[in-house]
Amino acid sequence: MLDPDLALLCSRLCRDIYREFLPEFRFPDLPELQPQFIESMDAGFTDIHVAILTDETTNRLYAVFRGSDKLIDWFNNAQFRQQIYPYGDGNSEVRFHRGFMAAYCAIPDPLLAVISVAT
Repeated sequence: MLDPDLALLCSRLCRDIYREFLPEFRFPDLPELQPQFIESMDAGFTDIHVAILTDETTNRLYAVFRGSDKLIDWFNNAQFRQQIYPYGDGNSEVRFHRGFMAAYCAIPDPLLAVISVAT
């Protein structure tokens, strides 16, 4: 069942992810949580920004992705041809939007490292 308070919180986190990632930044709705920021480091091929918030009191992890706000984001959005995701043993037939894969492949190691520590 949909929790309207949780849905509202998540929408506010999505709004606030567009602020500049500074070390002292806190999300106004969860000021007690120290966000961990991840940015793509691929010479401008993508522009991925993610904040991970771990709330131990509610046992929730929030992964907040910044949406399309730069020209490179829109270029990657237009790369809609599907491709097989290179996962596991290489025999996967799972297909993803090519632009999404380019964006995700810019950050999987730091993203998975932060999530695995938090869980």
